[in-house]
Amino acid sequence: MKHLKLCLTLAFLLWGSFAALALTPSDSSTTTQITSVGLPITWDDTTVIYAFTDFGGNVSTLVADPTNPGNTTLRTTKTAGAQTWAGTTVSPAGGFATAIPFAAGASTISAKIYAPAAGLVVRLKAENAATPTISVETEATTTSMGWQTLVFNFANQATGTAAINYANTYNMLSVFYKFGSAGAGEIFYADSIYFGGNAGGGGPVLTTVSLPITWDDTTVNYSFVDFGGNVSAYAADPTDPTNTTLRSTKSAGAQTWAGTTISPAGGFATAI
Repeated sequence: MKHLKLCLTLAFLLWGSFAALALTPSDSSTTTQITSVGLPITWDDTTVIYAFTDFGGNVSTLVADPTNPGNTTLRTTKTAGAQTWAGTTVSPAGGFATAIPFAAGASTISAKIYAPAAGLVVRLKAENAATPTISVETEATTTSMGWQTLVFNFANQATGTAAINYANTYNMLSVFYKFGSAGAGEIFYADSIYFGGNAGGGGPVLTTVSLPITWDDTTVNYSFVDFGGNVSAYAADPTDPTNTTLRSTKSAGAQTWAGTTISPAGGFATAI
């Protein structure tokens, strides 16, 4: 009987210990997890739970940049036989936490895209997560194989689609690679997607940057060039998701002199 009581006591203590462990938050719970901070999307912020949903035959996953293993990107394969309208939504089902700040004279979104060839149509669609019939679509065309920045001007809507209405709320974003053509296994990568950029033909006329540099002024053409192993991208402020910053990573093995030039090749518009 004593042995039975001892066994029951030990079993109760062990059960209590496991229950306590199950109810105790893991270390990861102390990390701030934000479902969405809106634009910009960088894929690199460990405090953000990035959302993406494929449809029509696209297959996407987060992977290292094909030219820089220290940079995370979203790789999308337009699989063989994928629909001409196959795409990937890069916002949560409920939409961004902060709506895309479209306004008259500020109607562009820029995306750093790695394309497999030049001459491929990329369509971007902004819509209202609660009312999908509220949407606007526009297109840009790849200019080369490899990394390039495409600027999408929503003031110039795609043929047959609704015009932008600045009174509407647009808080969802989808990208369609090689739009209008069936998939054949093409692979694209997306890095930074951010609000602003000079698309011309109705987009804002951007001024050359000078001091101060804030990264937030949509009328300014900000410039940065990495060298020696640095990798930079626009990113939300780690302490304030409404503030845009330039995040630079001194990647593993970067040179002792690695750096980032934050002025244009021709220099600031106004000297220091």
